[in-house]
Amino acid sequence: MTNTRFRRFESFVLTNLHLSYASSQQKPNALAFFNRKDYLRGWFNNKPQTEAQKKLWRGFPNVWHHLCHVFFASTYIIYWQGDEFFNGELNGDWPLDMNGTLILGQEQDAISDGFDPTQVCGEGVKLSVCGCRVQCVPSVVTSLSVNSQCHHAYPELKESHMWRSSDHVARPGNINRRSFNSWGGVLRGEITQIDLWNRKLSQEEARDLADCRAEDTGNLFTSSSAKFEVFGNITETEVPLDQLCSYTPQYAVLPEERSFSESTTLCRLFNGSQAVPTSPFENRVLHKEILPFLDVCVPSASWKIWIGATDVLEDGVWRNDHTQEIITYTNFSSLYPITGSLTNCAEMMNDGFWTVDMCELATKRCTACYVERSDFLRLRGLCFDNDHQSRFRIDGYADGRPLIRGYYKLIITWKRAETQWVLTDGERNQTLARLPVADVETYPIGQKEWEFMCRSGECVPNKFRCNLRYDCGDGSDEDECRVIVLSGGYGKHLAPTGARGSLLLLKPVLSLTRVASVDEVDQAVTLEFEVSLSWKDPRVHFKYLEVSKKGAVLSKADMKLIWLPTYQVTNLEGGQMKMLHEAVVVSDANNATAPDYNAVDMGKRDLDRISGTSYAWHLSTTHWLILRSFAPRGELLTATH
Repeated sequence: MTNTRFRRFESFVLTNLHLSYASSQQKPNALAFFNRKDYLRGWFNNKPQTEAQKKLWRGFPNVWHHLCHVFFASTYIIYWQGDEFFNGELNGDWPLDMNGTLILGQEQDAISDGFDPTQVCGEGVKLSVCGCRVQCVPSVVTSLSVNSQCHHAYPELKESHMWRSSDHVARPGNINRRSFNSWGGVLRGEITQIDLWNRKLSQEEARDLADCRAEDTGNLFTSSSAKFEVFGNITETEVPLDQLCSYTPQYAVLPEERSFSESTTLCRLFNGSQAVPTSPFENRVLHKEILPFLDVCVPSASWKIWIGATDVLEDGVWRNDHTQEIITYTNFSSLYPITGSLTNCAEMMNDGFWTVDMCELATKRCTACYVERSDFLRLRGLCFDNDHQSRFRIDGYADGRPLIRGYYKLIITWKRAETQWVLTDGERNQTLARLPVADVETYPIGQKEWEFMCRSGECVPNKFRCNLRYDCGDGSDEDECRVIVLSGGYGKHLAPTGARGSLLLLKPVLSLTRVASVDEVDQAVTLEFEVSLSWKDPRVHFKYLEVSKKGAVLSKADMKLIWLPTYQVTNLEGGQMKMLHEAVVVSDANNATAPDYNAVDMGKRDLDRISGTSYAWHLSTTHWLILRSFAPRGELLTATH
């Protein structure tokens, strides 16, 4: 059994490697545990555990996760937070050799080798491998339990370096925690207390470990006393064991003065609710959160922020304004008597005690929102590859206002000097878009029109992005604007199928546009006519495409990417045919799919310029030709290859 006592995530990458164990050159994935998006992945003796990875796993940022993997006979069990997450057939054969190398935070394609530092970095980023390595003792295991816990911690450095650590033994009651804070590492976070047993652990034992009620260490291996080689920007700290299992609410202060009802609305927009501490500990956490803003929030008074509690329904009976449940904990100051039916809203003062005030619009305080760590915001309007990449959350502060951090590499920060919000690629330290605001109380919530950031630093409205005109001085607004998006396995030499998988049949439409000349001597006529062919190709998706009633014309470059029909025209004088013009037009077939997580306006069914929405399209190709034919009734042949 393997036991990762705690994992904690704050920044995700494509493959978030928890640990990797190679027993030989032929078995680099004797053990490998990682997650991609909301799914756990595991390998045993070079075999993927495909059944286990089909189940949704919600690994949230800034939360310690306890995972326990149990292998025995033909069974594979995963315990997550002490509860059984998966129980199924093991894909892989016994025994598991233990004469190998265990690495935390990095995959190995060969025993203690074959590292790929660019596997999860951004394009063009090449850094040193980040991870910990330890050599295991020779042995053969017939039953294995692995226990571990980790969390993602956001990387601060953009360069990785290498050093070797010495033995480090954690003190009793403390946990030795290693943090992986490197752009090149495959685990952006923290991991602690890796243990391996040569026996099957029960669910009760797994639950005791997850709840910090047990300090058992593995009899095959334990990270608390192991000697690691350390590569990259890795730090080691000790924390009390119970800290890993304690609950701390997440509060976010919005340091602008607004009414109680306005605060309620804004917290709801952040997918939260106004803060209501339920214990002295939570009250201390909230009070600590507002301390940096005492000089900003109502600076001339002692009352600072709203508490999301009212006694509007019944005087003296305080309820959570969000849930309407009666609250059992209050912290009202004895210096401020709670009297009268007009003062129905609670507020926190600079000393952490509560008092009351009127709920009317003229009474303004700062806002404190409570946000569940499992909840998130979603950024629409960028062409993310999947829903997981579109998730954002409040995480700390920048320039005196909340910082909104993406699950991956994007960050939205407030720039006080420029009075604007900025969307940044933290991995490349590149500004992607700006949102200037006239009102400093405005947050980037809801549908806003961001300015596109040109490479030169100039900003243009986002609607000018990919509009077939240069609006940036350096022309960068028209870069990477390819319209065609092809799925994997697309072959332009293969025609799409017809209805219900049948052969695609094309019916040409021929329109005579002009009789150019009539040669009575040679008995030939020169005609100009238009040939139109229409078909549906569901394999092709589009982005950055404006579709009018007349359709959208593809560029020559995009035409070369997709399948196009060919045809022949017979009865020509010497086979003479001159192409005047060729075009491919895209038109909606009135069966567009619903906008996905990238779509800006979820109510519309047309394709937004900056969305990655997929549509089923009708395409048509039109050719304007000059033909010199011996027969006015020339035969037109079409081909569907």
